[in-house]
Amino acid sequence: MLIVLGLFAFIVWLVFFKFKWLPLNTTWKIVISLTALTICLVVLGALHYYTPMSRVAVVSSHTQHIYPAVSGTVDEVFVSRSEFVASGDKLFSIDPRPFQYAADNWAATLKLAELELEKAKKLVAKDAIAAYTLDEKQAERDKARAELSIAQYNLENTVVIAPTDGYVSITSLRPGQWVDPSSVALNFISTSEIWISGAFKQNGMRLMAPGLQAMVSFSSAPGAVYETEVILIPSAIVQGQVTVDDAVNPFDAISSAQNSYPVRIAFPSDAPNELARPGVIAQVTVFTKEGNPINILAMLLMWISAWANYL
Repeated sequence: MLIVLGLFAFIVWLVFFKFKWLPLNTTWKIVISLTALTICLVVLGALHYYTPMSRVAVVSSHTQHIYPAVSGTVDEVFVSRSEFVASGDKLFSIDPRPFQYAADNWAATLKLAELELEKAKKLVAKDAIAAYTLDEKQAERDKARAELSIAQYNLENTVVIAPTDGYVSITSLRPGQWVDPSSVALNFISTSEIWISGAFKQNGMRLMAPGLQAMVSFSSAPGAVYETEVILIPSAIVQGQVTVDDAVNPFDAISSAQNSYPVRIAFPSDAPNELARPGVIAQVTVFTKEGNPINILAMLLMWISAWANYL
C-alpha cells in the first residue's frame, strides 16, 4: 500500500513540481486525490486478489520435543548450544546403573524360572506333582522373560539419539539433572525437509492452488528475489473450530478466528544454504494468473521490498 502510493507521489512530484508540466490548481488537486483513491480501491484490491502477498512468512521445518523414554539422572550430554547432529547421533544419556541392575535381576530370575520349569517337567512325567504345577512354572518363566525384555528396553533407552538430521536448539540440559518422560528434555529441529510457511489474507485465497508461481525475498538477504512455487494449501485449519474443550464457551473459539490462511511454499532451490535456517523471516508473493498485467506491478513491488530490506 505505502509503496504503491509512494510511486504515485513520486510521479506527482515529477509532473507538478520537478518539471512543472501541469499547473497544480484546484482541478488537478481533485484529480490527484481521486486518482490516489482509485489506486487504493482498484489497484491495491487487484494486487491482493490476483497476486496475494504474505502477511508473514518464515522458513520452517519439522520441529519436535525430545522426551526421554525412561526417568533418571542425566549422566552425559553429547550436544551443546545449537549444533548440527546426524540421524542416530547421541544427544544425552541417563545413568544406566539402575536399569542395568534391573536387567541383571530379571536375567537371573529368568534363569531360575527355567530351572524350575525343567524340574517341574521331570516331576510331572513321574506323576510326582500335579500337572497344573507345570503350567504355573511356565507362566513364571514367561513373566520373567517379559520383564527381562522390558528391563533391556529401558536400558537401551538410557541413551537418547537424534531422530533425523537436524539441530538441537540452545539447551540447559546438564549432567545430574533429573529427566522423565513427562518433561521436555530438548527441542530438536529437523533439516530433512525445509519449506516456507506463509499466512495470507483470505481475500487472496480463492485463486490459490498448488503449483502456482511465487516469488520470495528474505529479510537477511536484501536485494535478492527468488522464484519458487506453492506446494500445499491445507484443506482445513483448526482456527475457529469448536472442540470438546470449548463446549462450555464456544464463542471464545469462534472469535479466535483470524483473516489469515496458511500456505506452504517450496524453499527456493537456488537460495544459499544460510537462508535455509528455520526461523528466517521471508516475504512471499504468489501469482495466481499467468500473463495478468498486475503481475508486473507485483514483481516491481517485490523487488522494491527486497531492496528495502537493507534499511
